[in-house]
Amino acid sequence: MDYKNETARFIDSVLQGIGPMDISTLEDTVSWFAYDPLIANSWSRRILKMIDDLGKTSLSKKAIAELFPNLSELRCKAWFELWMAKFSSLSKDERIKISNFYLDLLNAISPEDPYAFKKNIIHTPEEVSGFIKKLKPAKPEIARKLGRLVNACYHLGHAAYSDMNPSIVYENYGPYDVSSQYGSEHILAVKDFNNLRSLDLWPQTKDFPWMDIRIVSIYEHIKMSMDAISHVTFEGGDLINNLRYFSLEIDGQDFEPDKLNPICEEIEKMAIQIFQEFQALGFEKRKEKYYFQKSYAYKKVYDYLGQDWRPSADVLQEAQNKPLYKADWPKNTEDLRKLFKKIFDPYEEFPSEIHKAT
Repeated sequence: MDYKNETARFIDSVLQGIGPMDISTLEDTVSWFAYDPLIANSWSRRILKMIDDLGKTSLSKKAIAELFPNLSELRCKAWFELWMAKFSSLSKDERIKISNFYLDLLNAISPEDPYAFKKNIIHTPEEVSGFIKKLKPAKPEIARKLGRLVNACYHLGHAAYSDMNPSIVYENYGPYDVSSQYGSEHILAVKDFNNLRSLDLWPQTKDFPWMDIRIVSIYEHIKMSMDAISHVTFEGGDLINNLRYFSLEIDGQDFEPDKLNPICEEIEKMAIQIFQEFQALGFEKRKEKYYFQKSYAYKKVYDYLGQDWRPSADVLQEAQNKPLYKADWPKNTEDLRKLFKKIFDPYEEFPSEIHKAT
């Protein structure tokens, strides 16, 4: 693999996802560019140790990738780590080591478009065929009930894991071409919602009944695209009226949409409760909670290694009593893109523009 070229391609995909975003809208919430630089040194050293420890195991790259919550979350962790490393004291070689680690994982687990320029593909043709066997005819009222469930799970993801890590809960896979089975302009899309119960972060979820939800949908006249930072876009039609077939599983069991209302209500209530609790935290406790949420994406990795997944004492200490990182980011979109590209790129040194802006 030409790692330098692949790194550039991955960064281009990330910037494609960030491009439409107005980062000023994140200033009043948790944001990676304000919180992550506060722990850059200790966190980046932690990631390097994790990489070394994984290298001592017999796990394949694909098996390591499967320890992360999902493919989009793996990509998100990759670009967060590239950003963080640039604010640390890591050498160029150490930054490149982190970049190469994530590139290996992405290419090992995704058979197509690993950096998500257009799609998010992980399932084999056999798995897609298995999904199709479980599908049932859809109608608009079913699509509306599923839509409410989707929105409730999205809200819970953002509440439980912050606006920077919601894909610990949700993932969108597709589009998968099913035109040979259903005719032209039909696609299959998968929505997975996992880690709905997060006892380690939010004790009130102890008795929350549901952990995993999967919705498989066949749409007609709908175009689907994904980007590297877990955003999904559907275009060309009405998701309510253009849903042709569906399946719904909750914790591995088939579930009827007619019974969804009480489940949606409980998920919505839990999202509100967690959000309100987070909002009530003082500044230092909010920072600490964010670093726990960030660390949760690595829980299965550290569980496999027999190590504590939680942020270490030196990580929390590094951030203690520090104000949030601030920079006068360029207002011009192209200038901002160029600056972000320099920061993400492990082959470049820390951009002088940042020193002028902070």
